[in-house]
Amino acid sequence: MSKPLTSLTVKRLQTVEEAVEKQSTAIEHLMNMIQNPELAQKSEPESKPKKRDNAFNNAVRKTFYIAMGLPKASKLKDAANVKPKKVGGCYIVDHETGGRTLRPDWTASFTENSVWHVPMIKFMRQKIPSDNPMITAAIMQAKADDDILERVEVVFKNISTEARKLPVSTGSTDGSDDDSERQNDAGENQDENQNNRRKGRKVRKCDE
Repeated sequence: MSKPLTSLTVKRLQTVEEAVEKQSTAIEHLMNMIQNPELAQKSEPESKPKKRDNAFNNAVRKTFYIAMGLPKASKLKDAANVKPKKVGGCYIVDHETGGRTLRPDWTASFTENSVWHVPMIKFMRQKIPSDNPMITAAIMQAKADDDILERVEVVFKNISTEARKLPVSTGSTDGSDDDSERQNDAGENQDENQNNRRKGRKVRKCDE
């Protein structure tokens, strides 16, 4: 006559049964994925969206305003009212102080404004830590150039969109080129933009 099962033996049997059931389920799932590859793709976890860094984003926007010679508390419309000086953007040079002020070209694409991208990245790395205690030089050093330029592009496009809402002026109000001069200048600077995108080191000045 067989002995009755003890409670410990029963628990062990239940554990074994659960393990076997889990293995069977896993094997069945694996077989389904082998037979139906599309199920394997659907079962892969979706990549998480990039976490929004508000402090960094705001710092880039304010520093971009500073580069344009505007107060960092400026609004999009303030920046949009700054007229381009040259096709593809450029820097205005103060011959007394040697300082440079950015003049982007809102009528052109961000790529076509490439002549000032590299110096702008450098300016962001230097200026942001000095104006934003929460963002140290070490944090900026850890940022890739592409990450910085990506945020600069967002700021540029927002201002460019705002600039397109403004009335089109027929003349120059701040010494900027008029439409006919800008059209003539476009062909001249097309090659320059291409060269600067490759070299990434030249900075165009408006008075050259």
